[in-house]
Amino acid sequence: FFQIFKNEERAKMEFWASAQKTLANANEYTDVDLPLQIIQNNTTIPMIVSDSKDSIISHNNIEEKITKDTDALKKYFNSIKNDNQPIKMQLSEKSYQLVYYGDSPLLNKLKYYPVALLLIIILFGAVVYNFYRATKMATQNKLWAGMAKETAHQIGTPLSSLIGWLEILKLDNVEESTIIEIEKDITRLQTITDRFSKIG
Repeated sequence: FFQIFKNEERAKMEFWASAQKTLANANEYTDVDLPLQIIQNNTTIPMIVSDSKDSIISHNNIEEKITKDTDALKKYFNSIKNDNQPIKMQLSEKSYQLVYYGDSPLLNKLKYYPVALLLIIILFGAVVYNFYRATKMATQNKLWAGMAKETAHQIGTPLSSLIGWLEILKLDNVEESTIIEIEKDITRLQTITDRFSKIG
């Protein structure tokens, strides 16, 4: 699209240069209505007309603050030279003028549309990725919670039996140090079971 608009602007400027040339070479019999209309219709494309020695003859569609300052106009003229190939207006066999033109505001905006589109795509991709990541994390959390519940339940069942067996060992007058060690291990297992239950 950018290139299509650029080509269209080039064609407009060539028509403008042709109309300007017609006006410059016009006599009392020349119909100047169409050339004048073409010249007046250019309200968006910034342009500078210079002679063969790069002296500015006229300018159009340039901001007022630039046109009032001679140095700023020269800087703008030097920058506009790089934008597009100048159009040569051959007024006579010996004299000619060059029409330098820049990109219209629409074309300048169009330059940034692909960047904006790319940013929108990246943003959309980031949202989709975050949604996928959040869903995956939620699934993992559910899995961990389920595993924690199941672990607490699975440890709790044999632990109850161990507490029962410990009471039997106490009745059988087993050595006190052995019972104390078993009680420590059972308490530790009960703490672990309680933690897993809370996590679940």
